[in-house]
Amino acid sequence: MDVVLVTGASGFLGRCIPQFVVDSGAKVHTIGRTPWPGGSEAVSFHKMDLLSADDETITKVSAIEADTLIHTAWCTEPGSYWTSIDNLRWMAASLRLFDAFLQGGGKRVVVVGTCAEYDWRYHTLVERETPLIPSTLYGTAKASLHKTLECYTKEHGISFGWAHVFFPFGPHEKRRRLLSDLIVNLLTGTEMPVSEGRQIRDFLHVEDVAAAIVRLAASNVQGPVNIGSGDARPLRDVIEIAAKEAGRPDLVRYGARPPITNDPPSLAASVNRLRDEVGFQPRYGLQEGLKSTVDWWRSEFKAAAI
Repeated sequence: MDVVLVTGASGFLGRCIPQFVVDSGAKVHTIGRTPWPGGSEAVSFHKMDLLSADDETITKVSAIEADTLIHTAWCTEPGSYWTSIDNLRWMAASLRLFDAFLQGGGKRVVVVGTCAEYDWRYHTLVERETPLIPSTLYGTAKASLHKTLECYTKEHGISFGWAHVFFPFGPHEKRRRLLSDLIVNLLTGTEMPVSEGRQIRDFLHVEDVAAAIVRLAASNVQGPVNIGSGDARPLRDVIEIAAKEAGRPDLVRYGARPPITNDPPSLAASVNRLRDEVGFQPRYGLQEGLKSTVDWWRSEFKAAAI
C-alpha cells in the first residue's frame, strides 16, 4: 500500500481514515466535494463530484495512479438513507469509480459495506455463512455492489476486501441517530424517549472502525470482513452507560418510544476474520468509547458558549 485513494473523507467514518493511512507511511489522496477536515499537508485533495457521470471525473481519478482504493462515500443522511434513490446513484457512481481506479493501475479495492446486507433473521452474522438477503433499499444496493465487485475481481485477479460495518459511534456523528441525540439531550437537560432497549447491537468506536478498515486495506485478506467489536450488548446497556457518563440517567424514558416495525432483535458481529486474519484489536472498549464521545460533545458545547 503505497498510494491510497480515499472517498468520503469528510464524512463521519471517512474523516478518521486518512490519518491512519498517513501513519502507515503511504501517500494519501482524497476525492469529493469537500476536503478532508484534518487539514494535513500529507493528504492531497482533489475536488470532484463522484455522482457526476462526466468523463473528466474518470480522467482525474485515473491520473492519481493510486494502488489502493478505500471507498467509504455513500448516502448516509439519517432518516432517509434507508429508502433514498441516491442508493441507486451511488451504485452507478461506485462502478464508474472502480473502472477509473483500474485504468490508473489500481491493485486493491476495499469498500465500506454494511450489516444491513445480511439476512436479519440470524442472531450472529458471519461472513460467507449468513445469507445476504437485505430487507432495505440501502442494504440491497450495497449487497448488489458487493456481489458485482466480488465476481469481477475474482475473474480478473484483483485484490478485493469488503467491510461489513456494524454500528459506529463517536465524535462528529450526525444528529437524528440514537447516541448523538441521547447525549445531546442529556447534556442539555432534555428528556430522551427510547424503546425498552432489548435489541442486541454491536457498537464500535468510529476511530476503531476506521483503523480496522485501513488495516484490512493494508492486508491481503480477500472478501467480506465484519467490522464490529464482537461484544454485542442490549441497547439498554449502551444507553445506561452513555447516560451515566452524561450525568443525567434520570432523563431517559425507557419504553416511551414505540418499537420500530421489523426491527431485528439481534445484529451481532462475528469478528473471527477481523481478529485472526486481519489481526485487528480495537483500542476502545464500550465504556471508554462512550466516555470519549460524551466528553467530545461537552467540549463542543463549551466551545460554542465562548
